[in-house]
Amino acid sequence: MTIPGAAIKIFPTSAALQDFLLAQSPGALIIVPHMRLAYQVWRRQRLAARAAGRLAWEPLAMTTLSGWWHQLCQQLWLPVQPASYLQRMSCWLQAMAAAPPPEGVEADLAWAAALDEALDLIERYQIPPAAGAYGESALIAWRRPVIREFLDLLRQKGSITPAALPSYLLQALQSGSLSWPEKILLVGMETPAPVEQEWLTAVARKCPLIQLILVGREDTARYAITLPDRRQEMDWVAAKVLELADQEQIPLHRLAVTAPNLTEYLPELRRIWRELLGPGMTPEGCWCNFSLGDCLAETQIFHAALLPLRFRTYGELREDLAAWLLSPYYQEFSPQQAAILQWDLIWRRSRIAYDWPALRRAASEADRTGLEPALLSRLDRIISCLPLDPAPAGIWTKRLQAVWEQSGFPGRLSPLEERSYQHLQELLRDLTALEGSSELSGSTLIEWLNLGARQIDLPGEGTQEAGVQILGLLELRGLDFDAVFCMGLNMGVFPPPPRPLPLLTASERVLVLGGTYQGQQQFAEQAYRNLQAVAPRLICTRPLVQQEEEQTPSFLIDQTWRQETCSPLSRPHPAWLRSPAVRVVFQAPASGGAILNKELTSVKLPSEISLSALMTALACPCQFYFSVLLGLQELPEIDSGLPPPERGSALHQVLERFTRRFSQAIQESDHWNEAAALNCLQIVMEEFQSWAKADPHWQAELERWLAPEGGVLREWLQQERQHYENGWRWLVMEAPFAGLRLPDWPGSIRGRIDRIDWHKEQGLMLWDYKSGNVPKQRDLEEDRSQFQLPGYLLAVQHGLIPTLPRQQARAGIIGLKSSRQDHLRFEDYGLSAGDWRRLLSLKLAAVAKVGKKVQQGDFRPDPSLPPPGKGNSCTYCPFHLLCGYRPEDVAEEDE
Repeated sequence: MTIPGAAIKIFPTSAALQDFLLAQSPGALIIVPHMRLAYQVWRRQRLAARAAGRLAWEPLAMTTLSGWWHQLCQQLWLPVQPASYLQRMSCWLQAMAAAPPPEGVEADLAWAAALDEALDLIERYQIPPAAGAYGESALIAWRRPVIREFLDLLRQKGSITPAALPSYLLQALQSGSLSWPEKILLVGMETPAPVEQEWLTAVARKCPLIQLILVGREDTARYAITLPDRRQEMDWVAAKVLELADQEQIPLHRLAVTAPNLTEYLPELRRIWRELLGPGMTPEGCWCNFSLGDCLAETQIFHAALLPLRFRTYGELREDLAAWLLSPYYQEFSPQQAAILQWDLIWRRSRIAYDWPALRRAASEADRTGLEPALLSRLDRIISCLPLDPAPAGIWTKRLQAVWEQSGFPGRLSPLEERSYQHLQELLRDLTALEGSSELSGSTLIEWLNLGARQIDLPGEGTQEAGVQILGLLELRGLDFDAVFCMGLNMGVFPPPPRPLPLLTASERVLVLGGTYQGQQQFAEQAYRNLQAVAPRLICTRPLVQQEEEQTPSFLIDQTWRQETCSPLSRPHPAWLRSPAVRVVFQAPASGGAILNKELTSVKLPSEISLSALMTALACPCQFYFSVLLGLQELPEIDSGLPPPERGSALHQVLERFTRRFSQAIQESDHWNEAAALNCLQIVMEEFQSWAKADPHWQAELERWLAPEGGVLREWLQQERQHYENGWRWLVMEAPFAGLRLPDWPGSIRGRIDRIDWHKEQGLMLWDYKSGNVPKQRDLEEDRSQFQLPGYLLAVQHGLIPTLPRQQARAGIIGLKSSRQDHLRFEDYGLSAGDWRRLLSLKLAAVAKVGKKVQQGDFRPDPSLPPPGKGNSCTYCPFHLLCGYRPEDVAEEDE
């Protein structure tokens, strides 16, 4: 779209455009689409001046259109000023209170932001007010009165919307209040909004206006490359960038990487470039320049600043308190880090998830260092500075400042963190300055702060004059590079889908750029023409698969797509050999286990371990090393419900107490009395209910155990009665053993058999209570870590349980997961004596094999492989990030 009255000049490349700009006199005003173009032109101007021997020069006058409007507004001293974003949000909330939204719509900040976006588009695209129409949605009908209320509120405050500023400047232009440069050069602006078009048309009548348009050449060297997925796409692009820099000696700052959806690539791109080039992020010299930084809401210091407020507002959660006290930004707590970590472990183990009095009481009762009382008293004083009663933003700011001061926040900051902290302080001042702001709750304040922080964009790492340039697609307009890599060029991304505009009608969305598929196609075509002008070489890439779905290439790329792959860990590009991680892979021993190797042969093995520890070694020697030899434990998490180990332990105790007591009653009466059995079980349960009263989860669990219908222990009693009537008698409960020696295992094994039953004809039965899933016979035979029942049998065969009759012994499991038939059962597997001998022989061979390895100090990962579909020892292992092992099936899939 051209500007009436403006001259037009078309350039095939950005380099030609910049040459034209550099030839202009300082009296010209250059309107650029973004300031990165101005910085690049100024740099070229500076280098040319210094090459010519000039000691001083006047920089070209360059600014954006919005920047020019702001300058004019400051010069004119207008009676109105554009309202800030927070001021507009406050007015929107008041307007929604005066014009309540329809049912299902909450008058909150999210809808305030949506209304603000809709009004900005209505004003910029000069959309006429929508008259009431038959069948219009409730949202559109509500939009009219709420906008009227909003604009009335702004007028009362002497403010206007940003999109209304050009109309005031137009009045000043027509009255002759503005001064003009000798000429104006307008870069880009192929599709201005109507309000911009109106302004520029009026300017063209007052001052020479030249519109400079980029249309890339068709002979631009273009390449279209398809990679299997997004990860390989980024790895390939990074490698090719370094290849160009090395082979053709292209300076890194002359190479650019972009994508239509760059924000989705940025986290992984930052990691990749840091891995390939090292940190190097200093103002003097950077390996990479990321133009898109985080917004303030995404920074660590912002999240840390709100931790005390989050703790008080959202139920005093343990994780918020631990995050607050352990944050490096709160310097006052740094000397007590060890005590705080102990508190967190106590809270986790005690399953105290929230409530400061409860958390405080648990920490105080566990005091062993003598430091906690002073720290707890200090925390009491700090927490009292944040009462929960609603207050204006100014009062909340004072409360937060008091907490920060007493907690030593923010401590020593880097320059980037210092800049973010200043923005946070400015945000608090702006929020405090809002006129007519009502009293806010803590959660509402957090919502306001998050909303304001999302509007504050921070600069990315690096500088425009050094390092690979990682830029947004629109930021490339007018810039000049030697080569550009554009990623992600699939349908659905380029062109993107229409913008979601729920507060505009279908006919109104047609008028807005990007509001329809046709509008987005027009935008993408223009962006692609600009992209072709940026560099003589354009390399387009796309991932073939995204989120497990095959993608279609963008129809705008009229090239034949060539398939490539990039796998740094199997066939690395030479550039990827710079990566320390890749070098480690190719320098490590072929058998794997980079951490656990022959250097561990001096590890002292214990003279005796438990049967469960032996099962851990059989599951994986590496897991045995970490959990048994080093004593590392997984940090307990507080989940809803009861932890399975805690439930299983309590169930074992209940059954052990009941069987001991009721076995005496059976011996006295010589028969099974069902009422007496139930009464005995209830007495035992009452002993447990005394300490379970404070935990609703335990109360529910105990009721489930003894429920009249479907209670797992009631059903178990029925099966135990049948077991008794079949001739079985309880012989020993909780039978401990020790000193079990196994071939080639260093040291002895100790353990405990849950219960031993006796039958005068069938001999002994060794039972293990199982509150989880009962292993199937195939699992028992094929999974080498299933050694519990074989261990019981070996202990009895070696005579480690005294007073047992010398009879044939078998082993089985009593399943107690629930009252379901497949969960509650006496599983003896039906194995004959010969089957058990064969099984024990296989298990002992597995023990001998693992025993030889651990004696040699070989603790490299070697997980057991149970039947297909059961996973392996890595599935729930907490040490998978330490051992470096990758199961073969996963590695093959990655290839």
